[in-house]
Amino acid sequence: MQHTPGYPLVVLKLVQAGVQAAGGARADPCSQAAAVLFKNYVKKNWDPNEAEKENGVAAADRAAVKQHLLSLMCTMPPRVQKQLGEAVRIIGQHDFPARWQSLLPEIVAKIAAAGQNYAVVNGLLEVANSIFKRFRNVYKSDALYAQLKPVTVSDIFPTPHATISPRARFPDSSSPH
Repeated sequence: MQHTPGYPLVVLKLVQAGVQAAGGARADPCSQAAAVLFKNYVKKNWDPNEAEKENGVAAADRAAVKQHLLSLMCTMPPRVQKQLGEAVRIIGQHDFPARWQSLLPEIVAKIAAAGQNYAVVNGLLEVANSIFKRFRNVYKSDALYAQLKPVTVSDIFPTPHATISPRARFPDSSSPH
């Protein structure tokens, strides 16, 4: 059943339906279980090298999950949000930034749209933190910079970047100090 096309989307619909049935304020045990099932499914099957094999996630399912997962996560209670955030982290570990370039701009847009909903903002910041952890202690090299090139400061912090960059004066690296 797990290898049926559309399976991850059905599980995400179960997560959403369980929370809606509980009134949205708290996590229904079924939605919590479905969120854990989804996270474990992603952990076991998301590896892009496995996509062509029998147990990998189909390309159409990958695209649909990436398109809807953050939006769904933002509407969930904290317990379900944690599980879905972990699934985003796992997917990001495999696909970010090369195969999921829209992730960071989407996180920034959702933080801006969340306004005073600090549970959503905190969940999104935790996801961003977990995705960037893998880059913190990596040796700074051309390969790393090539991997991160699509992710620019203006994507992460568009307003401060627009305010600061015209005023910033950086020393000329070619002149001796």
